[in-house]
Amino acid sequence: VCSHVVTEKREEEKEKITMSNSRFCQLKQYGGPSKLHVTNIGKPSIVGDDEILIRIKAASINSADWRIMRADPFLIRLMFGLRSPSKLPKGGIGADIAGVVEATSSNVKQFKAGDAVYGDLSSCGFGGFADYVVVSETAALANKPSSISFEEAASLPMASLTALEAIKDVAKVFDGDQVVIHGAGGGVGSMAVQIAKAYGGHVTAVCNTKKVQKMKDIGADIVVDYTKEDFTKMDQKFDVIIDCGAYHSVWKMRKALKPTGHYVVIGGTFRNLLRSMFYSPFLSHEGGQTISVIENKPTRAGLDAVRDLVESDKLKPVI
Repeated sequence: VCSHVVTEKREEEKEKITMSNSRFCQLKQYGGPSKLHVTNIGKPSIVGDDEILIRIKAASINSADWRIMRADPFLIRLMFGLRSPSKLPKGGIGADIAGVVEATSSNVKQFKAGDAVYGDLSSCGFGGFADYVVVSETAALANKPSSISFEEAASLPMASLTALEAIKDVAKVFDGDQVVIHGAGGGVGSMAVQIAKAYGGHVTAVCNTKKVQKMKDIGADIVVDYTKEDFTKMDQKFDVIIDCGAYHSVWKMRKALKPTGHYVVIGGTFRNLLRSMFYSPFLSHEGGQTISVIENKPTRAGLDAVRDLVESDKLKPVI
């Protein structure tokens, strides 16, 4: 159900990894999975005074990774290189990780060797598809929820942080709000359903037929199968629409909002995202409907909040 596909580090391989053959997955050319190359490199060293060496136990693949791999949208080429991802640090990809701190610089205060951690490396150079990674103490890294496995923890960071920002910080969902999660069956959507419920929302999940039961299982109050019904044509109006797909027009979504409703766009095609960004300042006005387009902004505080939700049994990984 979740867009994350977890890659597990098998325990029986643990003893085979040495300083001389630590594995690192590189992307040297844009394209599909065949363009990924696993290289044996030496275990990375700590050189800065605020660095952390992490032994990666599990990593997950999400939309940020495959968009970089395929250079889709074209903006990826402007960021990382027109012909090849030459500006990608060491050619490494992989944002979401979970692992164990192996060593730290002397100035690191937040973590110590042996700590189980999870994090989102998208803001500090990626590189999560590896046996080891070195990150700054300021990276989006936090103690792993103790109640779940490393594989489950690795599926959470980017999707849950994006959903948390949309619901808590942007839409500011509170008790009794009527909330639609459009594209609820995906990675961010499945997190958004649960987080909106945790903040007191009455949640309508919009998904395809195959995902209906899963949405009920994770707590959606109402599930709309978009292959059979268009939620924008329902009589009910909503306080918040979290749009993880952006397949409907802004105008169509606005009709489903209450006069003071909030439309939050998370994902979708590049064209629709640009359209939403363009219309946002013109269609949002104080005391009326508002439109927001958000991007993933990983932080330790966000990961701490996600951990609290998991440990209070309000958020479950969906793999």
